[in-house]
Amino acid sequence: MTTQKAQAAQGLRMFVVSGVPSPWVEAAKRIFHAKGVDWLAVYLDPRDPVHATWAGQTIGPVAFWQGEAPVNTALDMLALAERIAPEPALVPQDHADEVRAVVHPFAGRDGLGWCRRAQQVAAGLAGQHRSGLKRSVGAG
Repeated sequence: MTTQKAQAAQGLRMFVVSGVPSPWVEAAKRIFHAKGVDWLAVYLDPRDPVHATWAGQTIGPVAFWQGEAPVNTALDMLALAERIAPEPALVPQDHADEVRAVVHPFAGRDGLGWCRRAQQVAAGLAGQHRSGLKRSVGAG
């Protein structure tokens, strides 16, 4: 789906990463799947200025619900899914604070997983292997 069509569409739309494994995108997809929420996939193009302007960032996932501001953290996506489709509840109301307290340090903005993901994306864009060495042409 093109960005222009996604912007004009109603309902849930989500920027997803193409061509590389993304546990963050997979987690977001599974949250909405568990809630039975249909959504439209838009492949994220980090070089497309329209994507960055609409999403406010150049990494995915980013979810768009109706005309609301986009959401991009695990907790925000979970909260959005719970609001769109209250049943089945993924987070029991009497334990919501505990869930947030456990999830945020790992998957929340500036949490361990969030920072590591940003670090890996930057290294990947720079052509670095896990060892930190630059890839050369023909290296495998």
